[in-house]
Parts: sequence; structure tokens; C-alpha cells
Amino acid sequence: MHTVIDDTVAILRRTIDKKITIVLNLDAELHTIMGDWSQLQNGLLNIGINAGHAMPDGGTLSFCTRALELDELFCQQNPFEIRPGWFIEVIIQDTGCGISPENMKRIFEPFFTTKKQGKGTGLGLAAVYGTAVQHGGAVSVYSEIDRGTEFHLLLPLCEDCRAEAAIPDAKVIAGQGCILIIDDEPIVRMTAKMMLERLGYHTAEAQNGQEGVDIYRAHREAIDLILLDMLMPVMDGTECFRALQQLNPAVKIIISSGFSRDADLAEMKRQGLCAFIRKPYKLAELSREVAQALR
Repeated sequence: MHTVIDDTVAILRRTIDKKITIVLNLDAELHTIMGDWSQLQNGLLNIGINAGHAMPDGGTLSFCTRALELDELFCQQNPFEIRPGWFIEVIIQDTGCGISPENMKRIFEPFFTTKKQGKGTGLGLAAVYGTAVQHGGAVSVYSEIDRGTEFHLLLPLCEDCRAEAAIPDAKVIAGQGCILIIDDEPIVRMTAKMMLERLGYHTAEAQNGQEGVDIYRAHREAIDLILLDMLMPVMDGTECFRALQQLNPAVKIIISSGFSRDADLAEMKRQGLCAFIRKPYKLAELSREVAQALR
């Protein structure tokens, strides 16, 4: 898959605006999949070209990868028909104008486009969706107006590669304490709750930043750590982070999100953020970050 990405980026460097910087962070230990090269490259090109159009004044387009193991619970709750096992996640992020909430609901529909007549067919992202399905994978998108968009493409790793590669089992670290989960997605909250309680923690939940601040204000002595999403209605993660720190400058917070900007995270870390964990996360990864934050 890394070769497909490299070739795609080579094409994009010759086609999109030179004011756009393309960054590669291909960190997946395993990246061999069974698939159609042209379909995969076409899907990545469509996302990359759309990102270029979203940054007329320049910006950054990044391609990142990681290998991760998806468990049965995650697969059952995912809207795509994926099977438990090892996947490569390809993350394509831009710093463009973002996608409005009303358009987000339709971006994978055939013939839907926000471009002017004659400037696009609206088939590009529908093709990305189809490619993910045909390869036994999944695709999701996160976006924020004037901040950027992030696509996550999950593709199952080649069975033979998974069998041959000795990916060590990550250690799961149990613990104690109360963790407040602030996230607007019920499935995400439920998954985090099940994982944390399996690790030995108690949990409380809030469905947006304002509710999270209210719960922490009322029960701050009982809450040891906060697992905070970034993109939420009413009050987003950045505002919530600041409000929580006003209540308690020593509050322990882990950002858990599928979308983030490096500049935002760097500033939050300077202000005391404990860690960032990217969705979807594994039990061992979550257990490690929580244990580290509570030390």
C-alpha cells in the first residue's frame, strides 16, 4: 500500500497547486494488502485532488499510515461489513476550507458535488466509498469548516503477511479511578465505556463539551481523568479543554479524536494536555495512555 501512496503522491506533486505542501508519514509496520492497484490509486487521487481544490491559497496535505488490529466489538458497531483482524489505516488530512455538516451527509452519494457545473461529476468520493467496500474495508471522514478535512481509509492486511509477521501482542494495563468520557457519538461513548470498565475504571459520560464541563464542575473531586473528543456540537473539544482548565489547571485530559490539527495539539500539550489517541484505538493503546496520564 505504501507503494500505491508513493506513486499517488508523485502524481499529485505534478498536478495540484505548488503552494500546497505534501507530507508523508508512512509508519505502518505492515502494509501489504490484496487489492486492485488502479482502484486504490484512483481513490487516493480523488481525495488528494479534492483536498487541493479546498486549499486555493495553499496549505498542507498529509498522508499517514498505521497498522492496527480491529476487534469484534469495533467491527460489529462499524457501518461497514468488516471482519476482525489486522488492517492498515490510511489517513489523508488537509488544512482546507472544510465540508459543511449538510454536505457531509451526502459526500459519498453518486453525482453529488459542490463544484460548479462542468467542473466535476460528483463520482469521485462515491468511487472511494465503493473501493473501500470492494476491498472489505471502510472509509470515514471528519471535517471542520475553515480548519480542514480528514479521511480515514481502513483496508484489511494480506492474510499471509499477517501470519508471517510477528506483531507482538501489546500489553494491557489495568487501573483504577473514574474517567469522564466526553463525545457526541453514542457508539464511541459506549465502546470507550466498555473498554475502560474492562480495564478496571469507573466511567461517567457527556454528549458534548458543555455537558462535560457541567459534570466536571459538579464532580471534579471524583473524576481522575477526562477522555475528550474534538469535534462536537454546542461546545467543541478546544473550547471544552480551555473551560476545564479554568476550573482546574491541573485537570488530566486525553484528546481522543479522528480529526486533529498538529498546531492545536502542540498548543494544548504546552498547556498541559496529557496525550492524544487517534480513533479508532485499541484496548492496549488506550490502557497505556490512561495509565501514563494517571501516574
